[in-house]
Amino acid sequence: MVEFNEDQVKKIERAAELIIQELDESMRTEDHVDLSADSGTNDLKFERIPVGWILILEHLSGYDDTSAPTRIRVGYWNGHRLNWLKTVPAPIASETVEHNGRVLLREGMYPIVRIEGATEDDDVYAALNGYWIRA
Repeated sequence: MVEFNEDQVKKIERAAELIIQELDESMRTEDHVDLSADSGTNDLKFERIPVGWILILEHLSGYDDTSAPTRIRVGYWNGHRLNWLKTVPAPIASETVEHNGRVLLREGMYPIVRIEGATEDDDVYAALNGYWIRA
């Protein structure tokens, strides 16, 4: 049988706390943005990640419900530039462009859906699902 000293027990306890924190999905978030588009490029931005939090993004999607835009991109701002997770050229009206997969967004970052080549007054939408954890 292996025995641990007090310092080793504290390290194991801290590791267990961090694992529990990482696996905690109780702070679910679902959000959406809907706009009446301007002609051209429209950015549907979600809130910036606040200090002390991480957003575990699991789903991000967008679509133009009125007409076929030139391109739809889904991604995030990393604090320096936009990073596109998926780009679909020439989707038809109401075709949803989505990214499904785990993406960790930290303080100052934000999810975004860009609809390029929209017609003025198009109904454009973006949605996300995920959960919050403390940083």
